[in-house]
Amino acid sequence: MKYTNHKGQIIIIISLFFAIAILAVAVLAYMTLSKTQTLSYYPYKEIVESINTDFYNALTKILAITTQIYNQTAKIDFSRRNASQLFTFWYKVAQRTYSPKGLNISTSFDTVKLQPSKVIENVSLPELYIRGNLTTFYWNKSQAISAAEASLYINSAQHGFYGWKTKVLTFLNVTIQRPSNDSAQVVSFNLLVFSEKGPVNDLTNSNVVVWNFDPSTYTWKKSLSVNLNYVGNGNYSVTFTPNLSNKNDYRFWYFYYKFFLVQVKDNRGIVVRAKYISNKALHIYDYDTNSRIVIIKSFSNNQYILSSQGENFSVAWDVFVTNYSDSKRVILQGVSVVDKNNQYYNFSFSYDGSTVYAGNVSLSAIDMNVWHTYKIVMVYTKSHGTDYLSVIFYVDGNKKNNLAIKVSNKVEVVSVAAGRNDTENTYDLYIDNIYLSINGQPPTPENFENFEDGVDNFFINSYNSGDAGKEVVVTELVGVPY
Repeated sequence: MKYTNHKGQIIIIISLFFAIAILAVAVLAYMTLSKTQTLSYYPYKEIVESINTDFYNALTKILAITTQIYNQTAKIDFSRRNASQLFTFWYKVAQRTYSPKGLNISTSFDTVKLQPSKVIENVSLPELYIRGNLTTFYWNKSQAISAAEASLYINSAQHGFYGWKTKVLTFLNVTIQRPSNDSAQVVSFNLLVFSEKGPVNDLTNSNVVVWNFDPSTYTWKKSLSVNLNYVGNGNYSVTFTPNLSNKNDYRFWYFYYKFFLVQVKDNRGIVVRAKYISNKALHIYDYDTNSRIVIIKSFSNNQYILSSQGENFSVAWDVFVTNYSDSKRVILQGVSVVDKNNQYYNFSFSYDGSTVYAGNVSLSAIDMNVWHTYKIVMVYTKSHGTDYLSVIFYVDGNKKNNLAIKVSNKVEVVSVAAGRNDTENTYDLYIDNIYLSINGQPPTPENFENFEDGVDNFFINSYNSGDAGKEVVVTELVGVPY
């Protein structure tokens, strides 16, 4: 009879049972843990993404409300306090909402560069920052920005969730470019509009308001109409009809059309206000009767030759004169030429303290208390075998004098200049918006200067003595209220 050890079998069965039980518990624990991780990960991911979206929306709304308040009150401190209160309210609500879910929320405000320094159409734009104060406003410049920035941090010791951070920057950025006028009817300019998401392409006429300067009343007025045409990449072509007491006021159409304010309110409600104004000019000063100064732009040999029928050369710039003494003439604008026989000719606008002269013609009606645009045009003509240089003098677009000079074969433009050789007089002479053209072509960069970068890159030659000199200065108190 075969012997059977029943006790050994029981031990083996029990051992096998415990092994199966332990394995089953391990599998169940693993499955439970995996399921728990799956169930806990995705909801918190969704919650965090929801907080992130809400944070961005809250910051955008805060910027919209704050810019609207600033636009209405012009009180920057009050506007920023309001922004801080709105942000604090959102932060406390977020803490009360998500703390029961085991989330710890904190915020900070950082220093962020909004743009590097750059030059756009000869206008120097500085570096722009938002420096740890939630909101910032760079308004009333040709490039204007409204911006808000904050960072959000989320940690959860309860769920082992650490180090999540998001930085939100929201802004509206507008830039005004190339103002011009059309036959004393409308003013046009380019408007570039960008947000943190890229080009803004959904603006309509109702999003933009323009104020123009009326020289007759010396006030800013809301323009009569504004029309936008979107041309792509955040670029709008804008025209507006100015609101003027005298719609034919030459001072506006030949100078002050370049002075206007533009308010843009995007479809999120964010407001920004830009100002286009030529606020820097070249200041030529002569402060004593023993000094003199002449500023010159000399041209290289054969740079500008007029020798064929209809070839022409023109120079224009804006001039303002103040604090003038004595009766010796100061040159507001002068052009020197030489013909083939080395005969030199000088043509100029000059001023003696009471009268402006266009060549040999006096223009006593010129109001020297405001800016004027002076322009000299020279045209080469041939008639019956004789060569002529026709010289036309314009003030604010109106012809004031016309000379015809016999010349020999060809004429070379030597230089343009302003200032005075004599020492008896004193004055402050301001020059702006220089525009030099050959044969009607747009000026090259070196022949256009509005001094907005704070540097004189045009009159590279000059001579002076005594208490006389030149500098580029801000002319905010000349010709327009701020």
